[in-house]
Amino acid sequence: MDAFEARLRFVDVIKHLHKTLHKKRDTSPSADGDSATGATGAVGSANGSNAASAAAAAVAAAAAAAAASSSSSSGAGGASSSSLADPVQFYLKHYEHHYEDFHQCFFLTTTNMDSLDRLNVLIYWSRIVSSLWARCLKNVDGQWNVQGKVMFEYLLLDLNRMLDLVLPKQDWKSLTNLSVSIEVLRYITSLVKSEEPQIDECWQLLARSREEIVNQFTEQEWACVNGTQFDASALEWVQATQQERCDASLLQCVQLLVDRRRKAFLLQEYYRKHNFLALPTSSLSQTLLHRMENDRERHKKSKEHEWVIDRVTMTDTVEFDALWNSYAQGMNRNDYQNIKTIQEIAQQSYMYLDNSALEHQN
Repeated sequence: MDAFEARLRFVDVIKHLHKTLHKKRDTSPSADGDSATGATGAVGSANGSNAASAAAAAVAAAAAAAAASSSSSSGAGGASSSSLADPVQFYLKHYEHHYEDFHQCFFLTTTNMDSLDRLNVLIYWSRIVSSLWARCLKNVDGQWNVQGKVMFEYLLLDLNRMLDLVLPKQDWKSLTNLSVSIEVLRYITSLVKSEEPQIDECWQLLARSREEIVNQFTEQEWACVNGTQFDASALEWVQATQQERCDASLLQCVQLLVDRRRKAFLLQEYYRKHNFLALPTSSLSQTLLHRMENDRERHKKSKEHEWVIDRVTMTDTVEFDALWNSYAQGMNRNDYQNIKTIQEIAQQSYMYLDNSALEHQN
């Protein structure tokens, strides 16, 4: 796959993240590389002065290829399959030869997205980081391998710029991305173990309660809350800037989250005071439906761990003894018959498990 085709297919992958990112997949070893689910990971950002123009050419070519009826069947088939493939596996399969192209396409494509859809790109980014992190190694001469180069010179270094796209200034509806963005950044920083001295202080600021933050509102912020119309155009917003070190980029990410959380509480205070809030919205109904479906899938997955049963407490016989002692007359014929029926059902299930184990071994 050459660079041109790689850009076409990767742009298509990013545009279809709302369909593929949260979809359950076949994890068997025999699954195809583009459709099997692998380890989670995250995606990188763009560097260089020609990044925007190169990615722009890729997007324009993607649109032209989609509209042209004369495109080759192999190229069309590749783009179609990539859009429905597992996005993490697609990146891991092709990044060694095309990570710069992928990085450029990330930012241009995300910039053209609605802010509600950009959250999927950030989650995608974090899953690629997770997948590549264990593979980052230094050579004897101290140079990073390909995975380390992609991680520290692209993904982590430009994470602040991607987060700024997910939570852009003056875009109040994008604050719905805040809670998931905090979770993503907390996970990434737990892997990286940043040595930036100020980052711990910023995490403490991020952990402050709503009351503490509201009590520290400035006069300008209170004027916005008490005004007849919600006008926050004069407020300052933290924005991402190009950094030279990954630690500085991670620090700016936390600072940006602290600022956006403060803006979210400002919005809430205005609503609490006036019982209404009129904000302009530019999101299409289709985008809103995508976001609702993605949020529902994330909520379902967040509850999966609640099905885990603590086996330690199941060995306690206090409840059984209390019920047993409550029947002073003991067991009758019907009770014994019921126990026998339950035992037969249990034995049949054991036989089923044994047979399944034998089939699996064979």
